[in-house]
Amino acid sequence: MHGRTEVFAVITDSGAVCLCRSDEADRYTFPGGEPQAGESLMDAIVRLVRDSTDMVVIGLPLELCHFVQYFYDLDTCSGWVSSRYFFSVRVTKTPDFFIGHKDASVFRLPLKRGEFPPMVRMVLDTYAPKNMKHPGNEPGGE
Repeated sequence: MHGRTEVFAVITDSGAVCLCRSDEADRYTFPGGEPQAGESLMDAIVRLVRDSTDMVVIGLPLELCHFVQYFYDLDTCSGWVSSRYFFSVRVTKTPDFFIGHKDASVFRLPLKRGEFPPMVRMVLDTYAPKNMKHPGNEPGGE
């Protein structure tokens, strides 16, 4: 059984969230993607945030949750697994400062129904409480 792993950054600040245009037309999701061969999940999230938003992750990303889905194709008798990891991250700029980036956009919370994939809404509603604390990221410390 082969698999696919993806990591996503949940970047929130002052009632706003950073989302990036997905491969689906007019759909947005969290910044992220697949780790490169041999790359750790933490290294991947730092690289993918930089690549998709031009922002730098500061401090330690905080894993919020991960989901594993199993698929099986009856016609080919083959299966695969999809793992998605979601991290809350702090970045060098607040989301309001990068409006206009080619891929990233800022959306005010709460999100409107229908405009975003259900996974985005569920992760934000469930795992991104206000004023989330990041270990090692307390104000005044880097």
